[in-house]
Amino acid sequence: MCKKSAQLDSLLFTAPYFLIDADNHKTSDMLTTRPAHTQQPIVGTLHPNVVAIDFDLDTEEEADWALHHLITWCEDRSTWYAHRASGGGPGRVHFLALPRKEHRDELASYIEQLRIELGVAKKQIDVRDKLRLLSSPHRQGHARGRLVTAWATPPAELLPGTPRPRQRRTPSAPAHDTADQLTERQRRLAATLDCQEAIDQTRSGIEFLITLRLKALGATADAVFNALCDPTLRDDIGKAAENGYTWFYSHVWEKIDVEPAISAKTYNWATYALPMSRAVRETWGNWPTRHKHTVEHVAVVAAARIGAHGAAGGPLPLRDLVEDTGIDKDTVSAALKTLRETGLLIRTKRFRITEESVATNSDHYALAIELGPTSLTPTTSLYTQLPHAPAAPLWLALPPAALSTTLTLMHSGQALPLANLLQFTGYKFQTQPSTRQKALGRALLRTMEEHGLLATTDQDTYELHTTNQDTEKSAAGLDKWNKLRAQHRKERKTFREAVVAVYETAREIKAEWKKAQLEAIERNKQQRRAGQERWWATLSPERRERRREIFKEMWHNATAEERQVRLAKIEASRPTTDPALYDLAA
Repeated sequence: MCKKSAQLDSLLFTAPYFLIDADNHKTSDMLTTRPAHTQQPIVGTLHPNVVAIDFDLDTEEEADWALHHLITWCEDRSTWYAHRASGGGPGRVHFLALPRKEHRDELASYIEQLRIELGVAKKQIDVRDKLRLLSSPHRQGHARGRLVTAWATPPAELLPGTPRPRQRRTPSAPAHDTADQLTERQRRLAATLDCQEAIDQTRSGIEFLITLRLKALGATADAVFNALCDPTLRDDIGKAAENGYTWFYSHVWEKIDVEPAISAKTYNWATYALPMSRAVRETWGNWPTRHKHTVEHVAVVAAARIGAHGAAGGPLPLRDLVEDTGIDKDTVSAALKTLRETGLLIRTKRFRITEESVATNSDHYALAIELGPTSLTPTTSLYTQLPHAPAAPLWLALPPAALSTTLTLMHSGQALPLANLLQFTGYKFQTQPSTRQKALGRALLRTMEEHGLLATTDQDTYELHTTNQDTEKSAAGLDKWNKLRAQHRKERKTFREAVVAVYETAREIKAEWKKAQLEAIERNKQQRRAGQERWWATLSPERRERRREIFKEMWHNATAEERQVRLAKIEASRPTTDPALYDLAA
């Protein structure tokens, strides 16, 4: 039994359960617990928040079409889903989704729309409250196919009351909080991390690399251990679960020297943002002031996105950068071009449009900056417990230079007078800023102070406001971020549908061309056969008999391989209206 399927069954299904036989008849009473160690198919009751669909369509093409549209719907709304062939033949699939409350009615309408477009009955795309478990075999023993999920674990908030994996520890083990979990971002990183760069490709080596990345992101030992003990996270781990928390803490966690972030609610600016910012400032030279700030903003957000993927880098979707910065798409593209030209980012893979990649792929980038010791073990002068990361919605409500100004004060580690603050942030002037520059600078700093980012220490002297961790969360920034997300969902959906339509049209054209080609070949065979029959009719009975004898002699003297080649050649040249070949060879 697949561990992943069994784990999902425990999350998505609940009592009552019952067994069925090969004829789809119940063979047990309703059971309050899931039967173990049985080869019989098990049917369970779905969690109330799960929407399960049993596809019973005529062809695999129809099922693929419906699955594609359901998956796109789920991805556009960040909805968890899973699907697996039921084992009943082509067109038979089980699909499960966990839509949020506000999307459930929309999904029900969408399912009905799929039925109408396919012209099928309700039973053929059937929403079920009871279904055969994902780990359960087909009732007649047919293969079920691979289980596909959106990501490893369904969102916990949509499955309230679901038991979480707990590990037994020995009395001598350090305190272990079994309720501590990774953030969604940390969990996705752990689940998708490419562990080919691990020196040791055993389970221990892979778990060590995952722990290293998560510790650098501020995850706690308890949360990492709980994730490594979760069989739904990935298939290549399990050593921590076998050896227990004490072994993990002493042999893995304490062996890693990376200094974690102070808490999961703060952001370690010294890991990627400050090194990238320093590298940008070393190259920005005589760029226009606005371009300096734009490039730096995009650079530090990009560094945080791809830095955790390691030296090989990772995906960097353009629209994600737009959402994280609030900067328009063309300007972000120009900033990425500048970062490539200056050598701070390396594009490792170009996005190529295919029907399979259009929903998830993007250009991949890697960092080309040196992450020295200061970025992994930050000192007090380089570290600030500013809870808003460079990609936080707060920055979307602030003027464009706000993030660069904040980075200037972080680099300085001390309060700065207005003139020095503007100069170090990239404004151009000889010795003193102009009256207009001072007015614009004060307006910017006043806005930042209103949002809790700055404090005034003296007249025209400013420092980072680190005494109050609860800086104001900007509703305006969050509104802008939500609008961008909604806009990009529509754009991605339109783009995917357009690409799918192009491929569907291409398949139709190819099918028509193939059909026409086969018809032309068949006509040619018919004409050739007619010519052969006319020629045969011109021969005398004696000549026909002589040719038959020659053919029989050649046939009996030929090897088995030569006979096979001869038959294949004859078969390829015969029209479909000819009698079966074995009649001629008898």
